[in-house]
Amino acid sequence: MKAFVIGTAGFVASHLAERLKAQKCDRRDTYADTMAAREALGFSPTVTLAEGIAAEYRWTVETGTAG
Repeated sequence: MKAFVIGTAGFVASHLAERLKAQKCDRRDTYADTMAAREALGFSPTVTLAEGIAAEYRWTVETGTAG
C-alpha cells in the first residue's frame, strides 16, 4: 500500500498542471525571476516535485503526522 501511495503521489505531481483548469483568480503570468533568489540565496532544487511529494508523504507517515 505504501508503495502505491508514493507512486500515486509521483504520478499526480507530474500530471497535476495538465489536469487542472485555470481558476478565475489564477494568474497566467507571474513574471517571477527565480534567478535573483538563486544568486542571492545559492539555492537550487535537488529533487523533482514528484520526489519531494513522495518524501513529504514518507516523512508524515514516519513521524505520525499523516492525516
